[in-house]
Amino acid sequence: MKQVAIITVTIMITTLLAGSCIMIDNVWIDDRETFKVTDMFDREVNIPVNVERVIAAGATALRFVTYLDGSSKVVGVEDFEKDTSVKGLGGRTYAIAHPEYAELPSIGNQHGGNEELMSFAGPDVVFFSTQESHLCDHLQSKLGIPVVGLSSGVDLTTNIESFYRQIDLIGKILNNEKRADYLKTEIDTLIHDIQSRATRALEKDVPTVYIGGLSYGGSRGLYSTSAHYAPFIFLNANNIIKTASSVVVDVDKEALVGGNPDYIFLDRAGLPSAVIDYRNNRPALNDMAAFKNDSIYGMMQSNWYATNWDTVLISCYYVGKIIYPDEFDDVVMEKKAEEIYTMMLGVNVYQEVSENVGGFGQLSLA
Repeated sequence: MKQVAIITVTIMITTLLAGSCIMIDNVWIDDRETFKVTDMFDREVNIPVNVERVIAAGATALRFVTYLDGSSKVVGVEDFEKDTSVKGLGGRTYAIAHPEYAELPSIGNQHGGNEELMSFAGPDVVFFSTQESHLCDHLQSKLGIPVVGLSSGVDLTTNIESFYRQIDLIGKILNNEKRADYLKTEIDTLIHDIQSRATRALEKDVPTVYIGGLSYGGSRGLYSTSAHYAPFIFLNANNIIKTASSVVVDVDKEALVGGNPDYIFLDRAGLPSAVIDYRNNRPALNDMAAFKNDSIYGMMQSNWYATNWDTVLISCYYVGKIIYPDEFDDVVMEKKAEEIYTMMLGVNVYQEVSENVGGFGQLSLA
């Protein structure tokens, strides 16, 4: 502890000697010009101009910094980001796109890191994804460094305004507002295309659908589902789960069997558990339309340390090809995945993600 304290003090003294510093809202600001931002918790934070060194801690923080082309500015990562095994990476697309993250210094454990290790990394700004604003205030007071609160709860459906606000916020801090505008435009174009195709399909009978295997706090099985699965919402699909009170919930066997969907989609992260669930309830499940008609399809992992939004957008096209084949007949999944991953990450990671967690395709649980 004494050694870390000496290092921390040394960093602060070095900063003070480099130029005149003033304390604003418990943050040391050197002689660089600053500007003010309002973070996702409506906290006002003073940011130095020309941010060059950042830390992104907490679920979704590093993902969004990566979306905004901030990878070269990252100076430390949470411990788990250093695990480059297939199991460790899973479908976490931003980490697959930037293997150099694993070589960066550790800033501590997952879900927030360690204050002393963060200080030692010497960031200009810390992006911190958390659930409560006071944790941002606490971290900022301890570090003496601007801490910008982000939210893992933003999404592209009912909360798209917050999603875009978060993109704008990070883009402004990283001096990459053009990138933020580009992302918003491209995402809007994709959503419009998906919804336009679905609108044409709605003139016909709409099949019933179900998503299982969704991860939340770890992998889950066949009965882990959502009434708010983004691909179903964008496609106006007839989800048999209507009244779930949270994003991901576990339903009982009766809810699935009673809903008897025409199509079952299964997040591959939950496939091992789903196979066990199937074996434990084989007779009842085999009577369902989706099982009788071999209409069970694997989906690429949508959640790993919050949502992989690039993969979610790609998944919309795959679900569309299955339930609305005429309207999505022209879509080649490999090309669409390359387009979306390259747009959001700067590189196509479709092959790597498919190899890690499995790609799109028909499944058998037997």
